[in-house]
Amino acid sequence: MNIAASELNKGAHVVDYSGDFRFTTEDKYSAYANFIGLNPNHAAPELLPQTVYGLSELHDIGPDQKLAGNPGCFAVSCILGLAPAAANKLIDSKSVIADCKTGVSGAGKKPSPTFHYPARYEQVNAYKLAGHQHMVEIEQELSELAGETVQITMTTQVVPTCRGILSCLYGNLNETMTAAEVLDAYKAFYADKPFVRVFDNTAAIGTAQVSGTNFCNLIVDVDERNNRLRIISHIDNLMKGQAGNALQNMNLMFGLDPMTGLNFAGKCP
Repeated sequence: MNIAASELNKGAHVVDYSGDFRFTTEDKYSAYANFIGLNPNHAAPELLPQTVYGLSELHDIGPDQKLAGNPGCFAVSCILGLAPAAANKLIDSKSVIADCKTGVSGAGKKPSPTFHYPARYEQVNAYKLAGHQHMVEIEQELSELAGETVQITMTTQVVPTCRGILSCLYGNLNETMTAAEVLDAYKAFYADKPFVRVFDNTAAIGTAQVSGTNFCNLIVDVDERNNRLRIISHIDNLMKGQAGNALQNMNLMFGLDPMTGLNFAGKCP
């Protein structure tokens, strides 16, 4: 927080990788901090009115914007998957379920016993069942779009792949709709968003199709038997989930094409 303030005072643009500037209020930051054992008191609350949530598919980011809070990886996957439904009030705001799976690179590069190869090979497990910190920003952004409080049930899991997030997202539809009708709404919402690609329920795609890229691939479906929305969201957790999205924000802050440097795949690891 103090580093961001110092750089802003020098006239720099800041894309913040931590969760310090993802939130619109101190209370929301405190809720986030409590999930991960940080000091719940924000050290630079005066900067919160200046920040923008760094997901340019939903927020205007340009040269006049000096501070952006780069989103969490699960948050990107879930928000992009549910934004059209929230904005168009397609789903019951209390019925949303997010079932999210991530590769092991989401835990970072620091070695640990549970992420050592013998421990992770052929191992799939849920974690943070008491609540994942990204839930706070997901609910913040979806509530803003919906104009009402959105609450989600979120389960995060680690799978034995290097990179990628697959989020299966569900919500009860407010009215009877077909998959084709919802697909049209999603395509219209993302018509001018080059990094979000919308597919129908016949698409044979997975996390491999976004690996190393800044794309978010969405499969749109409706469980017509139960009148329930079903979205499958795919991103690379290290690209659209972090570094690629940060570069997209930087491009916009400097008035560049958002796809600059992002129109090819790159991997490490």
